[in-house]
Amino acid sequence: MKYVLDASVALKWVLTEADSPKALSIRGDFRNQLHELLAPDVFPVEVAHALTRAERKRIIKPPQAIRLLTDVLSTPLPLHSCGPLLPSPDCAQVRPLRRKSFPALDLAKLVVE
Repeated sequence: MKYVLDASVALKWVLTEADSPKALSIRGDFRNQLHELLAPDVFPVEVAHALTRAERKRIIKPPQAIRLLTDVLSTPLPLHSCGPLLPSPDCAQVRPLRRKSFPALDLAKLVVE
């Protein structure tokens, strides 16, 4: 099975949250080559940002964010460019984005297509 990994799932690998056991199971299955995981190229930045935010909110203590980021990135995920998902400058009709961008969801659309 092929999955697009969102940073919120990877955070559950290193932070105890609801559904952490499910997230750890997905990671274990990937390591055992039972599943294929894909991630957007911004994945490491999203994880780093979430971990530094967790430090600021005192959910974790400094310098845990660095150690936890290293743990997440120890799982070698293929990263895919989000560039093709951005509107091109020569579009005749560029609609304003009315929502926050969700790269993993957009990448999932490309994988399905």
